[in-house]
Amino acid sequence: MAGKTNTETGKVVKIDGDKVTVRFAKTSACSHCDHKDSCSSEGEDYMFVELENTIDAKVGETVEVASSVKSTYKNGFIVYILPLIVILISAGIGNFFDKKLGTGFITPVTAVASIIMYFSILHLIYKNKKSELVLQRPGRKNVQGCSHCG
Repeated sequence: MAGKTNTETGKVVKIDGDKVTVRFAKTSACSHCDHKDSCSSEGEDYMFVELENTIDAKVGETVEVASSVKSTYKNGFIVYILPLIVILISAGIGNFFDKKLGTGFITPVTAVASIIMYFSILHLIYKNKKSELVLQRPGRKNVQGCSHCG
């Protein structure tokens, strides 16, 4: 991948058509990972992620899953910072109308409605988006077929 990457090493535990399921030992870093919603957990020991099998990995093979640091920052901004900005703007608009109309309920209603709309739209946009996580063999710098690689 071009630029800096975050990688985790795991083991292929299942192949289903063109998808592979990779098992990782759960670490304290998992709670801070921007891609943790792509994973599912089994108990407290392992995390699982399902990806396209772009490297023809086999069950039992050790692989790495990589994501660019830029992607991690972008996703953090979309999930944490942008919603805060949306709430502040919508609360400001609601406050303006509260003062004009002499009510006190428009501000919280607009703030809640805007954040519900924001995450609904975000869900629709990202529902079918291809994962930014890339499957690779350990030690590889570039991933064949990866749009991020140089």
